[in-house]
This record gives sequence, C-alpha cells and structure tokens, in this order.
Amino acid sequence: MNHCRPLRLFLVALAFCSSLTAAEPGFKRLGKAEPEEFFVKIGGPYYELGQQPPGTVGQPKVNQAYVWGMTKAGDSIWFGTAANPVSLVIGGLLGISIPMQNEFMVSEFWRSQYSGISPLLKPFLGDWRPPRIYRYQPNGGVQDVTPNDPLLSNTIGLRSAGASDEIVLLAGPALTQLGINVFAFDAQTGAYLGSKAILEFSDIRKWVEVDGVLYTGTLDTWTQTGGGSVLRWKGTVANPFQYEVVGKIDNEAATLCAHDGRLYALTWATVSPFWTKITGAKSLHLPGIWMSPPIPADGLTAADRFRWKNVWTIDRYDPDPVLAPTVWMGAAESFDGHLVWGTIQIPGVGGEALLTEYGAPESAVLFIESFRKSFRTAPLFRGKLTAGQTFEVELLYGDEKLPRFTPSGPGQGAWTLVPNNLGPPLLGPAGFGQADNAYIWSMAVHEAKLYVGTFDRSFIRYGNAFAKGNPIPDDLGADLVQFTSTSAAGKSVSRTGGGNAVNNGFRTLVSHPNGLFAGTATSANLLTDTSDDIPEGGWEFLKVDPSAISLTPLRSSAARTAPSTPAVMQEWLSRGNTPP
Repeated sequence: MNHCRPLRLFLVALAFCSSLTAAEPGFKRLGKAEPEEFFVKIGGPYYELGQQPPGTVGQPKVNQAYVWGMTKAGDSIWFGTAANPVSLVIGGLLGISIPMQNEFMVSEFWRSQYSGISPLLKPFLGDWRPPRIYRYQPNGGVQDVTPNDPLLSNTIGLRSAGASDEIVLLAGPALTQLGINVFAFDAQTGAYLGSKAILEFSDIRKWVEVDGVLYTGTLDTWTQTGGGSVLRWKGTVANPFQYEVVGKIDNEAATLCAHDGRLYALTWATVSPFWTKITGAKSLHLPGIWMSPPIPADGLTAADRFRWKNVWTIDRYDPDPVLAPTVWMGAAESFDGHLVWGTIQIPGVGGEALLTEYGAPESAVLFIESFRKSFRTAPLFRGKLTAGQTFEVELLYGDEKLPRFTPSGPGQGAWTLVPNNLGPPLLGPAGFGQADNAYIWSMAVHEAKLYVGTFDRSFIRYGNAFAKGNPIPDDLGADLVQFTSTSAAGKSVSRTGGGNAVNNGFRTLVSHPNGLFAGTATSANLLTDTSDDIPEGGWEFLKVDPSAISLTPLRSSAARTAPSTPAVMQEWLSRGNTPP
C-alpha cells in the first residue's frame, strides 16, 4: 500500500458527484464514505485529513463504516452511520482492548489520541467517531444532512431509523449505553426538528409502520435480568418525541415485524454493557420471539403492554444450553404467509460464554477448539400461527447437527456433534452454504420477492491476503439472496458484497417504489488507496436491480469451514500470551 500518496481531500466534496457504478452487474453505487482522517500509527497524533503537517508519513483512513439504520419517507431514503463498530464490539463487548493493526484495519483502543472521547471510555470506545446522517433523493443524489447538534457527540451510532408521513427519526445508543438519543427531521421538507436523550432505554434498532402507526423496539436501561419495550411513536412535527409503551417483554426487542395482523418482537439476550460492568446485571432469558395481541384498527396502546406472549426460543433449535443464549434473533419479514427470520451470533461471544460458564480450558488446543466450535453459522426459519393458536416453526436453512460441549472436570471436556432440536433443514445448509455467514442481518420484500442480506466474516479471515493482492476465494464479501417463496430454494443475487469484497455486510435493505436500496458494512478502515486495484473501505449506499443480474443457485453444502481461530484470538496468541 502506498502510504505517502497525494491527499484526496477534494474527493470529500465530490464524493457523490463522481462515477459511482459498482463493479457487479445490477448494483449501482449511489454514495460511499470517504476518508476523513490521516492515520500515522497506533498511538500517534490524531489529524483530520488535510490538517497533518507537511511531510507527515501515514495514510488516509475512513472511519464511517456502516449504513447502520435506513428508512424511506416519500421519495427519500434516509440513513445514519456508525464509525468503526467492529473495534467498538471487540473492545466494549468482548473486552479485548489490545491495540492491533493489519493490512486492512486498525483498532487503537486506549492508545487513540482522538480528543472527542473521554479517557475513561477509551479502552472500549477509543476508535469511536460521531455518526453522520444522509438523505437520498432521486433528483438530488445523496446529501449529508448531519445537524450541528452536540448530542451526536454522545451517540455511538445511528443504528435505528423510522419514518411516518410527518417525521423521520434516527436514533442510537448513548456512548455509555445508558440511554438512547433520538434525532428528528420533517419528512416533507427535510428540516431538522431537534433531538432528545431518553434515559429509559439503552438500545433501539428496528421500526415498523402498521396502518399509519409507527412502532419500534428497545432495550430497557435499568434492568437486572433483561427486559425490553415496544413503543408506539406518537411524535409530530410540533412535538417529535412523544411515545407510549405498548409492549413489555423479557429481552431487548431488537427486531419488529408486522405479520398476519400482529406485531412480532424478536429479541436479544442483552443488557447494557456499561450497566453490566457497574451492577453485574445479566439477561437471564433466552433470545426468541414474542407475539402481540391482534392489532386493533386504531393500533396497540398501553393497555396491551402485558398482553404479549412468548411463542419461540432459540433452544428449540440449538442443543447447547450455554451457547443458545449467545445466538440472538436477526432480521425478519412477513413473506409467503409466514414470519421468516434468521439469527445473529457475534463471532467470539460463544467462546466467551464457555469461558464464563466452565472456566479456562487446561490447554491452548481446547481453548482454540472452543472458540471455533462455539460459532454458529446463521440459520433461517419460517413460522406461522395455526388455527389452534400454536406457533409452528420450520427450519429452512440450518445445520442438521451442531457441536455441543460437555464438561468432564475443571478445564476439561469434549465436543460432540448432536442433532439440532428442530429437525433437518427443508432447503439447505446454514449460511446458505457459506459457513462464514454469521448474521442474517437485513431483509426486505420487494416486488413480491424476499431479499435476505448477510454479514460474512470471511473478510476478516482473508483480508490481509486481499489487501496484499494475493489469491483469495472468489466469493469474498456479503451475500444477498432472493426468494420467490419459502418452499423453494433461494437464489444468489450476490456473493461478493455487490461487487466489493470489502463489503462484508448487507447491513440495511429498504424497498421503495423507486427500487431496492442496500446499505453496506465493512471493517476495512485502512483501505483507502484509489490508485490500486483493491476496493476501498467505508460504507456504500447501493441501488439493486435484480432484473439485471443472472441469479445463481445457492450451494447445497458448506463451501468453507469456519476459521480455526477468530482474528482477535490469533492476535492475542501471536503476542506470546496464553489463553485467558
């Protein structure tokens, strides 16, 4: 990589005016994050791009990595971003704050010299940068509409976006994850309406509109055992921040989906990480699905808050009692008469759960094996409520057998392959035949077809080789899959992140009368050189035209096995450390 190439500051202003056609047919790149920082070295001085002293050795760095929340309002698409979220997960959730750098990514953690974050938070959030807000209009392209609001400097990222006829809302957790911050715009004019910090909730993700009523799901802040809420948003242009709690459930309501006259809340077994550090709080409930009562004509109200019913939990698929709580619910859609959903398991979290439950293995071999076999490639399910009010679930894509750990003494135990608790998959293997597909991350129904986007962690496995121009698998990058029904195998729209292998996630999908739109995710904050043949990092905003794509069958068996050791563990062991 050329670390001393000329600066490209002028491209920031021209980011959305240049040719933005993606490499893969059927994908048109409408917008992309541009470098905004000049990186010198881990622990080196922080410079905004263009502000470094002449002759400084380093390279441009792109921090804005995810289109984290996206929604439609009229002819517009609105989205909010997140900067370096992979580093934030490694430091904040996994607690591994070891500064590390490779060919495509750097995480500075506590050594970061960025002044916008408190020294107390730097071990977890040293790589954080304020999020941005964008609006896309067909006749005006993508515009940065980020307001000059100091509350953005206390927001991890904008992982949540929703809209009514009146207002557009983008929201995300506060830096301490003790509260959420909500930002409002006029849906008609685009005017900024202000912001509000709400301490009652510490996370917010998915919104859904039903008969003109807007709902969203949250994680309760002050819970000791896990708890979430479903909100009916009642805001207006005059007063954007009104809401009513219409559902109380046992875990974070991470995904909401309207199906067959009800709302379904799909949950994560989470508690605010900082609240956990302060109090020792921990979710005691399995991830699963909660179902609302039938939605009345005027929408759910506070009278319905305790009328929700738990209809499914992940242990009905996963046979390992320690790992099941680490497999959270992913994206969901109502399609072909069923609720369709997948899962999310953050790489490394399964191994952490085993260490917590059973203690450190007595050997490095068992330690590495535990991190490898605790990983769950993402399955896909369908479910429906029968006439007898039973929620029946079938496995569409999944593992017929899964590794289960049985301890035999302190630091000892064995792994065995056992059948899952739901039965053989109807259509194919987990991850659509790609073992590194860790998340079913996004879904949208567009023109009567279901589109499913994944997070594919294989870029973390092959990223160094990719950045050096060495041979890599030809399917590096996130998957996008199309279904015409839930009874027939899906077909691949893309196996390469829309033509950019750096896009390891289709993070957001929105169906709009003007087309199907996708927002991507990446961890490659050091890939910024436009003079070579290697694609650049940073989020991308894409328009997808499936009619221009030659769809291909999904694989009938796993194409690659999962990595033997997660990247963060490889880094730890390579430094001569023993397993923790």
